Amino acid sequence: MSRDFNSTNSTTPNLSRLFYRGKWETEAYPENNGLGPNMVKNTNFLERVHYGLIDHQNNSIIPNENFIVSNANGRVFDFVADAYSLM
Repeated sequence: MSRDFNSTNSTTPNLSRLFYRGKWETEAYPENNGLGPNMVKNTNFLERVHYGLIDHQNNSIIPNENFIVSNANGRVFDFVADAYSLM
């Protein structure tokens, strides 16, 4: 496949680079509307997008409010506040 899209950032003239980048965008992965072949696990699925930390059972980790302290810059864990004060 690399023969079909033979271009680098140093390819000159710029028109050739533009041509090969456009060719890559339209022809590299034609399956599934450009997403490529079927994946083992669809990571583009909306419900699989998580923010924060997730444990091994796929549960969100919620911090314990008893260990959070307030300082001038906001709320942090107590060990972070201790480390910052030592620094």
